[in-house]
Amino acid sequence: MSPVITITGSTGKVGKTIAEILLTKGARVKAIARNKNNFDKLKAKGAETFAGKLEDTLFLVETFKRSDAVFAMLPPS
Repeated sequence: MSPVITITGSTGKVGKTIAEILLTKGARVKAIARNKNNFDKLKAKGAETFAGKLEDTLFLVETFKRSDAVFAMLPPS
């Protein structure tokens, strides 16, 4: 079975590029971003999408479950 990789910042330049590459390689991608309206292209390519804030610990715990790896792109605060 393909690995499940969770990517934060998945609609930004770096995260989106990584997500798209992984999807073409057959990985299952869980995409995290703040705005659910930016997920259309990733969702169309097969990503599972989750909208939420990186400051929300419970959101991250739930989203990271059943992930084989996490790419964490942390925006500057």
